[in-house]
Amino acid sequence: MSTTVHEPLEIKVDLTSPTQARTGDRTLQAGTGSIEEAIMSHARRRAKESGLPVRLVVTAPTGKSWSRLVEVPPRKAREDGPDSPPHPLPRRLPPPPENDNGRGVGRTRPSAVVGNARTVTDRRAAAAETAVAAWRRRSVRYGAAATVLLAAFVAGRAAAGGGSTGTAAMAPDRPLETFSLAGPGDRTSGPGIIEASNYAYYVWPRTAAGVSGFWASGAAGPPETLQKLIDKAAADKWQFHVEVTETGDPLLYDARLTITTSDGVQHPYAQRYRLARADDGKYLIASKTDCDTTCPPL
Repeated sequence: MSTTVHEPLEIKVDLTSPTQARTGDRTLQAGTGSIEEAIMSHARRRAKESGLPVRLVVTAPTGKSWSRLVEVPPRKAREDGPDSPPHPLPRRLPPPPENDNGRGVGRTRPSAVVGNARTVTDRRAAAAETAVAAWRRRSVRYGAAATVLLAAFVAGRAAAGGGSTGTAAMAPDRPLETFSLAGPGDRTSGPGIIEASNYAYYVWPRTAAGVSGFWASGAAGPPETLQKLIDKAAADKWQFHVEVTETGDPLLYDARLTITTSDGVQHPYAQRYRLARADDGKYLIASKTDCDTTCPPL
């Protein structure tokens, strides 16, 4: 019994803003959720309509692209066909009916009847077991690929523009990623909130209130002290660049902040950020720990 594996249906999506994307002649809006949720909902709908896995090709405004796989949603099995689950094992053959004198009508050649029935049953059972194994292998392959690639899609959006759907659970067999950031960031992802805090500190608006807006209440420190530090960085024309690395904990990130002073000298700082979820579901910085050369392993 052979198993047919269909090629995924490719859908190209262009991210035009943190809340909007285009695919073909269709515009996807974030609505009450995130733009990533709108994209994944569209992909799952296309997969369900076509009965095929969908390969998303997502292009960020920076030109960087990622390819992600979306499996076919569960659906009612057809009676037969390559995508239908295997038939159940055949039931035991019923005994032949008996005539008036108590003898089985079909028992004149018992050895031939029993032997043929057993042969047919064994052959059908073997075919069904083979089909079950093939079905399970295909389900595991598509399911695992979709889990890993969806996690990569969530993390990859943070690298493109500081935004993300939020942090999903890390896939245990996926390498931890590092994001190189120097933009405005936002509060929708772990790397994005760290980028946003540094941008408010070194670029704009360069105010204690602006920086504190990305931290949990009181966690950024006294406003007067913070403003003095910000003013000194602005006077010396400091520039920042931060590399944020996943740790496997969705609320814990290691960062390497590089400050370039007006004389062109770069000053690296190792840091560890602990994040928290606000009431609106977005991220805030709960604490920051300054390390020596590198932060110790967890």
